[in-house]
Amino acid sequence: MLKKTALALIACLWASLAFGQAQIPPDSSSQRFGITATGAGTTAATTATLAGVNGKTTFICGFSITATATAGLALTATVATVVGGNTLTFGQAVGTAPAVASTLQNFIPCIPASAVGGSITVTSAAAGTAGVTNVSVWGFQF
Repeated sequence: MLKKTALALIACLWASLAFGQAQIPPDSSSQRFGITATGAGTTAATTATLAGVNGKTTFICGFSITATATAGLALTATVATVVGGNTLTFGQAVGTAPAVASTLQNFIPCIPASAVGGSITVTSAAAGTAGVTNVSVWGFQF
């Protein structure tokens, strides 16, 4: 009885470790390529684009936006163009300098572009006077 209980406990622990891991994109590592993009800007909207490649689907797995300006703001960031031709919108904060506000979004599962060979663009809102904005985006192509 003790052996069966121990084995059941080990199986539960093993399963919990497997479920706690990050999402793994479709299996075929020889054809999967991790990609990143960044953009830096001042007072205008700032973009970072995961560029599409012919014959491959681009997936976005997450993005980060950091921003500061002379006046704190609550604005909107966008992710375009994902499956279905949709543009996703997210709340984005701009910190009052010297404070920096961060917007972080992970997608589990990762979200594909609207078409094979298509790009995905993350665009921050305009930070405003004396603004500094950084946008980072990550994903893969398969």
